[in-house]
Amino acid sequence: MKKTEKIEIRLSHEEKVSLSKLAEDEGRSVSDLVRGLIDRYMSLHRDRLPQKPRWGRMALIGISGLLIGHLGTYFMVQAHSHNHFEIYQLGARIQSSFIEVPITRTEGEVTKFVLPNPNGDINLTAEVKKGSGILSEVEVTLCQMLDARCKEIASPKLTFNSQRHSIIQFVEGDNEISLTLAPPPPKTKK
Repeated sequence: MKKTEKIEIRLSHEEKVSLSKLAEDEGRSVSDLVRGLIDRYMSLHRDRLPQKPRWGRMALIGISGLLIGHLGTYFMVQAHSHNHFEIYQLGARIQSSFIEVPITRTEGEVTKFVLPNPNGDINLTAEVKKGSGILSEVEVTLCQMLDARCKEIASPKLTFNSQRHSIIQFVEGDNEISLTLAPPPPKTKK
């Protein structure tokens, strides 16, 4: 597969001689000089160039965040050999997009991820806080990317419960949203 393409340009003899002289004075090749001019022109007119869809980049960031979150939780649990952390699964479904990340009951733990959405990607931030009584809860903040700003959708709270799932479902605008906090699987006796 070619990494570069070739463009033919027609110049008068005088133009070619002048261009060669300018390149030589700068210690560059004619091709390098022309590439620099093309790059400069394109940077001045970036707004007219075709743009790649932004949600693809955000999906890549979300997937990377998911992997980093899984690895981070794994290493965090491995570092505490007592294994006193219970690993829950925080799931978010918006329309047909779904993501699930590991989360522990560690107060102050913050997890961030992005769900791709055709109407504007959804940024989710989950923070573990001390709830009422002995229960801990995770506060999830959802905001939708519209242009360069993030419009807050909701900030529901899910309660950690080792016996059952904590679920919140709601509709906001065109988005059907479901958040789930699943308890860790039951421990097997050795």
